[in-house]
Amino acid sequence: MSYLKKIAGACAVAATLAAGNAVGAPITLSFEGVGDIHNIDTYYAGGTDTNGASGADHGIVFGSSFLGMIDTDAGGSGLFVNNPSGTTVATWLDGNDTAITVLGGFEKGFSLFYGALSAGYVNIYEGQNGTGELLATLDLSANSAACRDFNNLICNFTKASIAFEGFARSVVFFGQAADIALDDLTFGVDAASGDVPEPATLGLTALGLAGLIAARRKAAAKR
Repeated sequence: MSYLKKIAGACAVAATLAAGNAVGAPITLSFEGVGDIHNIDTYYAGGTDTNGASGADHGIVFGSSFLGMIDTDAGGSGLFVNNPSGTTVATWLDGNDTAITVLGGFEKGFSLFYGALSAGYVNIYEGQNGTGELLATLDLSANSAACRDFNNLICNFTKASIAFEGFARSVVFFGQAADIALDDLTFGVDAASGDVPEPATLGLTALGLAGLIAARRKAAAKR
């Protein structure tokens, strides 16, 4: 095999690695655009919420219990304040269907911001719709029980994250209905280090190795 063919092969491997890793790039959902007190449903999966609005298609399906809530200060029904982004959060109306399924799956970790009148928790599963192996559990402690403003019953939002091994396809929420507000859910964050995985890291590494090989061969040829 010639020198040029070897370099071309290394570049092809690098491109493949980069493309494969990009499929699992982190996804953050802020719920902006979801209707007030409307089911999120397939808003993030190429469909719509129950108000007919649609968002980016990330292949993420929300269980029938999840609703969007818009802040009362923005004309909605949500009694919350200090959420990390925008004017919309998510909550669940009852405990019948609180699974979020990520059709393409995700790995490394999961994070979110939450405000809670009472404690709850999140389970992360290997299978869709809360099936298969349990990969991790994330506790959500009460952080807004002391809020005294009736118009802002949830006044604190805390960031929580957890790392796990394996490949997850769903997260399931547990806790008292309408007591926990959710914002900026991120699927695929590297919670252990706090860093978001860089999609092109593997590709750049491979290209760097190819360049190193080329430099060494040129140096050897001049001797």
